[in-house]
Amino acid sequence: MDVLYKILLKSLRKSLPMEEFNFTRVSTKATALDVLEQDWDVILMDYHLGTQETIRDGVEFLNGADLVAYRRRFEEANPERKAYIIGMAGLDKYNQLLEIEGVDVTCIRHIAGMAPGADIVKYLLAYSQGER
Repeated sequence: MDVLYKILLKSLRKSLPMEEFNFTRVSTKATALDVLEQDWDVILMDYHLGTQETIRDGVEFLNGADLVAYRRRFEEANPERKAYIIGMAGLDKYNQLLEIEGVDVTCIRHIAGMAPGADIVKYLLAYSQGER
């Protein structure tokens, strides 16, 4: 996955018109919950984020789709902080679960014949050019 993040970071820096660019990587659902209420322009959410059971305030978070639902509920109360969420998973059935919870676009994590993350970069470039 390190290759994917390097590709994404390089692409985002070149394609998104921002004076400042911050990139935060989390590897567990618990850590994601700690940062999901911060201001983000783009969130890349992996369906299979972390394997440990995560419960916060009596709510169980099983996967990235649960985290997307959490972020979207937060945005309902804070509409000025709406983020563009890109969901990714290894199988279409998991991407469908991300879509149900409100991601803006999904992509398959690996596509045969393409560099890891190449389809994600394509979506990010389209977004940065107003083609979402």
